[in-house]
Amino acid sequence: MTGLGTERMPSGSDGPELGAQFAQLVKELRSEYAGAVTACAARIAQGVFGPSGRSILRILEQHGITGTPTLMQQQVHAHASRSQQSSAPNE
Repeated sequence: MTGLGTERMPSGSDGPELGAQFAQLVKELRSEYAGAVTACAARIAQGVFGPSGRSILRILEQHGITGTPTLMQQQVHAHASRSQQSSAPNE
């Protein structure tokens, strides 16, 4: 019978094997995560730079937003401010 606090602890010989298994698990998780991030980045890039008329860059260009990412961010904020001002009720 095993009482509270008397769980079997790994013996000295179990430690290295457990450590190796944990290291292998971490290695596999990192590889899978890296693969998932790479696939996601590729899909995002395809959406941004794709040839279709629905690419993010083309849609931004249709609204007059072009240039570097910093410049585009400033243009998006300016566009949003103008939209809010035009939709606000006149007092």
